[in-house]
Amino acid sequence: MVAFGVAKPFMDFVLNLHFVELQHELMPYSLMTAGALVVLTFVLGAMFGLMFAIVWNWLGSGTQIDELPARKGLLRSD
Repeated sequence: MVAFGVAKPFMDFVLNLHFVELQHELMPYSLMTAGALVVLTFVLGAMFGLMFAIVWNWLGSGTQIDELPARKGLLRSD
């Protein structure tokens, strides 16, 4: 949005919907800054995803696959 010049009007519109008026200036588009944002977002998302998976697996560690009703033949899988 910054590269196409539509970010500032969009931000002004969204802030106006929240009854907020800020004096802000957008910096010119930079490929390095955009790349850093993508890398940072990926790393943070991967870290939170890993933490979520560890907690999920820890909480679910009491149930084994063989103990599930479908594996014991109690439920039909078709």
